[in-house]
Amino acid sequence: MVRCGALSERTKTALVKGFVMALLAVAGGCSSGGNNTTGAGGTGRSGAGGSGSGGVSGGGGTGAGGAAGGGNAVSKGSGGSSGTAGNGATTGIGGSGDAGGGGVTGGGGVGGTVPKQLVNVLSAPDAGPITSGPDGNLWFTEFLNSKIGCITLSGALTEFPVTEGSGLGGITSGPDGNLWFTETESNKIGRITTNGTITEFPIPIPTGYYGGLGTSPGWIVSGPDGNLWFTETALGFIGRITTSGVITEFPLSAPSVFVTAQSGGNVWFAEGTSITKWAIGSITTSGVTTEFPIVTTNEITGLTMGSDGNLWFTVSDDFDAVNNVAIDYGTVGRMTTAGVFTLFPLAAHSGSLGNGPQNITAGPDGNLWFVETVSAIVGHITPLGTISEFQVEEEINGLTIPLSILSTNSDITVGPGGKALYFTGITGGIGYVTP
Repeated sequence: MVRCGALSERTKTALVKGFVMALLAVAGGCSSGGNNTTGAGGTGRSGAGGSGSGGVSGGGGTGAGGAAGGGNAVSKGSGGSSGTAGNGATTGIGGSGDAGGGGVTGGGGVGGTVPKQLVNVLSAPDAGPITSGPDGNLWFTEFLNSKIGCITLSGALTEFPVTEGSGLGGITSGPDGNLWFTETESNKIGRITTNGTITEFPIPIPTGYYGGLGTSPGWIVSGPDGNLWFTETALGFIGRITTSGVITEFPLSAPSVFVTAQSGGNVWFAEGTSITKWAIGSITTSGVTTEFPIVTTNEITGLTMGSDGNLWFTVSDDFDAVNNVAIDYGTVGRMTTAGVFTLFPLAAHSGSLGNGPQNITAGPDGNLWFVETVSAIVGHITPLGTISEFQVEEEINGLTIPLSILSTNSDITVGPGGKALYFTGITGGIGYVTP
């Protein structure tokens, strides 16, 4: 859910909005009660550790320390499945503080024809960013329809309208038993109970920033401190909101695009633009940031914490639209919490032209799962870097129909019960797969 003038059209669009039979145990239905929207009291911008309303003050600053040092060459990587080996890159030796050490080693790739796989689909038009709810159902945002959707695992859909044109973005389950979401266009953080009561919390905008335009909140996640953390892409902040609605913001060196959390630790984020380049950083719950530059000129399109304790991220492909030629096919990356990262490039395969990985989540099988836009591919990568991909299809009235995953709103998450992965962005529905 990124909105910033410096970003590409794909990122602005994609982030505005977030095999076989899966678990079909019927969860409790989505409650349609309530459905009231209430405005929260005027929460104010406060400094790190602050609370309540009031004027704008800075959050925690970046950690002290040196910039990343020079790099040394490393050999081509190994450990991938059969196919094209990853290219070698450089290892940076960083100091402590805002640009810690990090490096790249080549990762193995995949090649050849991607196998096709039938999947089942739950009917849910305009489903975008998605999460598992505390009620055993799936919850998602609908950007175009300005609605919050709730769907049971058997396919019963309930929708709750939000103010039209709010530009719904990311959504997550909160520590208070509610769902929390972002409104990218109306510049608010929203909370919805499982019975549909909505409360909105406006994000204050400091004077002098982009002429008073919105902060464009995008992705949101529950933090290790019992609060919610979210990206603010227009202004380059990470925001924190308590379950009672108090907002605190922390400045970054570039617009933030994705955010994830480590249990018992820090909140991690991806930041950057095509001009400022890209980095993955961490922020302590008191607001101290550390940033690790990533050696890529393409956009980071997803970020998650893996079961191996590392950060995993996706990087978009590089496509020459004028000549209809793919320069590369996208990348999956792994980064340790110390900042050492490894890139695993996706190799060319049928149907991957103009394609790219987007959004990534830790699966119940210990692998990392992601979607590839346009050509409707769901893939996973082992912690050691072996990549597998499947082109997903649906059977309708005896006919096999290729699915289309759109870059505008695709997402992937582990469903209730932790057995199946659900992905959005396909035309008119939510696909699901059991590892």
